[in-house]
Amino acid sequence: MIKFFSVRRQKLPDVRAPRVYGDKILEAMAVLLLLGIWVVAFILYNKAPDVIPTHINVYGKADRIGSKNTLLALAGIATFVMALTGYRSFFPSRMSRFPVQITEQNMLIQYALIARYLRVLNVLVGMLFVAMLFNLSNFFLSIGDGIFEILMVIIVALLLLSAVIYNILARRYR
Repeated sequence: MIKFFSVRRQKLPDVRAPRVYGDKILEAMAVLLLLGIWVVAFILYNKAPDVIPTHINVYGKADRIGSKNTLLALAGIATFVMALTGYRSFFPSRMSRFPVQITEQNMLIQYALIARYLRVLNVLVGMLFVAMLFNLSNFFLSIGDGIFEILMVIIVALLLLSAVIYNILARRYR
């Protein structure tokens, strides 16, 4: 059985892993997604009735209603989560736990792996927030007809897959 993040916290030197072109692309995608989240949130806010569904159960039915300000709050939460994840990708030594023991020999590759994983995570989280916004809007704009629920399931599966791939790579480059 794989134990995720099983190594105890250790005092690590604050060394930055070099960013490559792919890392910059992932960062740009995250920023564009965040801007898109706010644009979509404002557009939906202007088109939404005063009361909208704020929670959707597993059967696709709204089981909680609230103010349309929820759309802007969702964008604010996305900003906080994505900013925090993006910040952590620049300082991998400040991660609380790594799945392997960090040594002088594996430090740079482990830092690069966790930084890349966090950038991928940031993009997937951004995509998840976009899907959540559109899923909420489906109740008052009738767009998508269930496609966003499927998209959310795919994104959650990709989140889990990226965690597994990161852990496999971290153990391979131990």
